[in-house]
Amino acid sequence: LQKFILNNPNGSSLIRKGYELAPCDPVVCFENGLLDIEENKIDDSIKKFKRAVQLDNKIFSSIADIFVNQLNQPDAALVIAGDNTEWLSQLAETIAQTQEHQEIAENTEKKLIEILKTKCSEPDVAGSVLVSLGKMYEKEKNIDAAIQYYRLALDREYGQIKWRIMLARLLAQAGDISEAIKEAQICLRLSPEYDVAKNLIMQLKASPN
Repeated sequence: LQKFILNNPNGSSLIRKGYELAPCDPVVCFENGLLDIEENKIDDSIKKFKRAVQLDNKIFSSIADIFVNQLNQPDAALVIAGDNTEWLSQLAETIAQTQEHQEIAENTEKKLIEILKTKCSEPDVAGSVLVSLGKMYEKEKNIDAAIQYYRLALDREYGQIKWRIMLARLLAQAGDISEAIKEAQICLRLSPEYDVAKNLIMQLKASPN
């Protein structure tokens, strides 16, 4: 508060002291990373931010925003993200919103896809990981591949109606209206009051086949 809100220079020493006393507190690590940036110690800030996200993964979105939108150094955020698919996805979205650094954005997405492919080849892969890869293929307009991974995800977690309605929409995009309706109908069997599925079925039945 003293340093970043009240602009009291004495706050810097308190931030450093806090890190000495509580190096396992994510907020303390994050604030020390900010102080490192102010002192132009980018490498030190990366170390502090890495520790912060290991302690609290929700902090990564703020770190991505700092490096992409404030410092114009998305490559530093990529280092912090490492092989974490959730963070890589957040970083790719943050970069995409700026309409800049397209090469880094593309490299981030390529890295994300390769990591997801490796994870999806594992026998005990979680459905959420399969969906993540499906979303990446959907973004690339590879609808057939996206459908495949949504189906695999639902094989593991049949009751995920949000995944299933997304699959229904993909099937509709692919021109398979009857299968899209079937998937939406399954959503209604699982959740009879699910208006999203009701509306989609109405739209699909009204559309020309």
